[in-house]
Amino acid sequence: MNEVKSVLRFHNFAIDEMIYKRNYDFLQMDKEIELDFDLKASAILSQEKDQAVIILTTEIFNEDFSDQEVPFYLKTIIRGFFTCSEDVNIEEFQFNGMAILLPYVRSIITSITAQAGINPVILPPINVYNVFDKYESE
Repeated sequence: MNEVKSVLRFHNFAIDEMIYKRNYDFLQMDKEIELDFDLKASAILSQEKDQAVIILTTEIFNEDFSDQEVPFYLKTIIRGFFTCSEDVNIEEFQFNGMAILLPYVRSIITSITAQAGINPVILPPINVYNVFDKYESE
């Protein structure tokens, strides 16, 4: 069993920020609205590289309602707290930490939109390799 157990330990997560703005000027159309969202990831590593805080920022639609074609704006920032249990560099596990946090982000977004009186938003599956690579290269 120890062969499949990860050295990465997820301790907890916290919501840093959540902004929801409803667009009351939204013109309801009979067409389906394409979900426009952005996901950013960053990591803060301890000097010993045995602890990490991974921060995921998600924005759905644009905060500027100028086109009147989006029903709301939603921004969430969560941070997850991780350690490595062995003498391993946690930098190697940033991708894994991001993958662990994504279900929490998806759940938060679905919950807040359902409670806001609109159709619940369910984020589609996300290719975390692409997100991680995108922000590593910037």
